[in-house]
Amino acid sequence: IVPSLKAPGFIEAHADGKFADLSAAAEGDLVLRVRSSPEYKGWKVSLASGAHSASYSCAAGGDLPFSRGCYKAPLSLPSASSTGDFAEVRVPFTSFT
Repeated sequence: IVPSLKAPGFIEAHADGKFADLSAAAEGDLVLRVRSSPEYKGWKVSLASGAHSASYSCAAGGDLPFSRGCYKAPLSLPSASSTGDFAEVRVPFTSFT
């Protein structure tokens, strides 16, 4: 929880480089190893492709110049166990819009 917002925070990860075409795995899943406390069902996961800047690609819902190529999907995280274990969460690529 971010104290000033009284709401969950966020994490960003970026990668630059050349990557394989994801369309061949469109029926697959994005697999994440995550831990959350408490359980929260309102997360979103984003992927950007072909954008001028990955951090700018989702700005203003894609209405700004160079802000295209943002895809989002809902993500539910289970509550961490008492041992603080990580869990595997699968997000189907077909759930990204």
